[in-house]
Amino acid sequence: KITGAEALCRWDHDKLGFLYPSNFIAVLEESGLIYDLDCYVWDKVCQDLHRWNEQGIRRSVSVNVSRCDIREDRDIPGQFSRLIQKYGITPDQLRIEITETAFAENPDLLISNTNKLRELGFQVEMDDFGSGYSSLHMLKEVPVDRIKLDLHFLTSSGDQKKSRTIVGYMIQMVEALEMKMIAEGVETIEQAEFLHDRGCSEMQGYYFYKPMPVEEYEKLSEDI
Repeated sequence: KITGAEALCRWDHDKLGFLYPSNFIAVLEESGLIYDLDCYVWDKVCQDLHRWNEQGIRRSVSVNVSRCDIREDRDIPGQFSRLIQKYGITPDQLRIEITETAFAENPDLLISNTNKLRELGFQVEMDDFGSGYSSLHMLKEVPVDRIKLDLHFLTSSGDQKKSRTIVGYMIQMVEALEMKMIAEGVETIEQAEFLHDRGCSEMQGYYFYKPMPVEEYEKLSEDI
């Protein structure tokens, strides 16, 4: 069952061809233009949500907030509040993803923004959890609705038995903290079955679907 989608960026360049985020996101961050791209994506997602609502189809989409947006203290809550008013959608249709590294860089500013977003009715997700800066203190302090677990534990080198043990207990811990979890980066049926057996019911990754244009997603959702 499809429970949601995440808006991603791909650039079909006239001269350079198809570019992945690793080819241009860092350049936009360094040049101070990443906020412009983020605002463009957020606006496009809200347009799609409005169009679907008009068709009587209610969907939710996750959108990413760059750590640079947080560092520069942009009015993120205000921006999202204005967007839902402009397009007549509800806050629960947008899930705000903030990468784990952003929480580590400026926790006080992040906590303030997260609290404001949740007060407005938005769901906030901690993205890439487990990718390098994770701490139990962060989980205790930061008020998020959902954890997106980075599956590098199950795909990187090292003791796989230990990796599976860590992931299993992380799933239990997040559940005990009364947060929701989605595992991202699921690429094989073995990973999906392992996660399901450990109690993780939401997953995302190439095993299910690869990134696709919105038109394909619409058809896919209708078919299912």
